[in-house]
Amino acid sequence: MVSAVYLFIPNIIGYIRILLVGSAFLSANAHPWRFLTLYGLGQLLDSIDGYAARSLGQVSKFGAMLDMVIDRVSTACLLVVLSVLYPSFSIIFILFLALDIASHYAQLFSTFSRRLSSHKDPSGLNNPLLRYYYEKKYILFFFCFGQEATLLMLYLMGMQAFAADATWSTVALFALAPPFLAKQLINAIQLSEAARRVANSDAPATKARR
Repeated sequence: MVSAVYLFIPNIIGYIRILLVGSAFLSANAHPWRFLTLYGLGQLLDSIDGYAARSLGQVSKFGAMLDMVIDRVSTACLLVVLSVLYPSFSIIFILFLALDIASHYAQLFSTFSRRLSSHKDPSGLNNPLLRYYYEKKYILFFFCFGQEATLLMLYLMGMQAFAADATWSTVALFALAPPFLAKQLINAIQLSEAARRVANSDAPATKARR
């Protein structure tokens, strides 16, 4: 029997995102503007599925997992594409990829170990920056947008999608750099805080065995 959760509206939006992002990467090597359109639509829907889940009362752990997997895979694949376009900087993109996956996996593990329904739940977050990041949705959107926009700008520049004298693209890239770097700082804090919470949850059991 198929669970009704699979057919929740926000989860159906997630399936559409998979199709859009998958189709985008099929175009990544030859059609940069098609890639940008499909990838951008997939990311735009990311801001809709959470709203749909809350407004329709269809919040689920499956939906949180699906959202997390799509976000992490799409960003990881984009970083892999960039490592090919900029081979001299490939190790930097790999480090960003590792930090992104590690921090969000640790956050998800910490969240579910506390029986919360979403990794975006700010309950129990001691770090004020991280708590503010998850409490204020517009702050979360700003930094996530800054990260994705920076990576997409690098992609378009690497694919030479702009005219040779399009200096505005370089100016835009430098303007996007601060929120991008701030997002990496948040990822690092998130990884550290999640590790601390999980270690603290082990403390009572460790003392009992002594």
